[in-house]
Amino acid sequence: METADPEITRIKEVLLENPRGMNIKEIAAAVEMSRNSIAKYLDVLTAAGQLEVRYVGNAKLFYLAKRVPLESMMSMSPDMIAVVDKDLRIAQANTPFVDFIGAPRDKIIGTRLFDLASAILPVEQMMGWLQQEKAGTALPHEIRIKKNDREMYFNALCIPTLFEDGDAGVALRFENISGQKQAELSHEENNRILEAVLYVSPTPTYVIGEDHHILAWNRAMEKFSGLKAAGLTGTRRQWQ
Repeated sequence: METADPEITRIKEVLLENPRGMNIKEIAAAVEMSRNSIAKYLDVLTAAGQLEVRYVGNAKLFYLAKRVPLESMMSMSPDMIAVVDKDLRIAQANTPFVDFIGAPRDKIIGTRLFDLASAILPVEQMMGWLQQEKAGTALPHEIRIKKNDREMYFNALCIPTLFEDGDAGVALRFENISGQKQAELSHEENNRILEAVLYVSPTPTYVIGEDHHILAWNRAMEKFSGLKAAGLTGTRRQWQ
């Protein structure tokens, strides 16, 4: 079994996001595979020295071995990933991160994150998240970035990690959710326009969704029915 298998890469990514370890059930749910399949992969990775196991009661917690390099996972991921050392100097960066920053890789490696990306990424805010997350599980934070007059949205994750020599570091991961976010914003804007048009219309009108819940009940309909929108929106009372 090759360590470049997408299943193994995904397992490592999940464990990277949860440095305090996960049990088989949690890993299986995160990567959407059966427990039996996950157990086989975990056995292989543990035997190869790429995972370590810690027992908590009757449960086994798996986590990445400290000596596992991050390059293999970084090269497989479509997300932007950079790893910084304790001085916030960039030690590793994958191709999506390099392309986004728009500088040669040899100019990025060794440069302090504040000096390189503070004009693009919310670096100070991210470091604040990291301090909060040292005592708990790392959680993604949605950020908005404007680059070349284009708004982009990312789920940003700050993950405490260790280098092969044992020094502490931080893996910064940015998942591009621009398409999803822009679709949500467009849907919200369309709803606002629809509500504005319906509200001023002199024709009594209401709108229901696919599940028959009331989405809108305009002012003319309030006058016609004697029922207020506030008590109807989100219900199925149009049938009563």
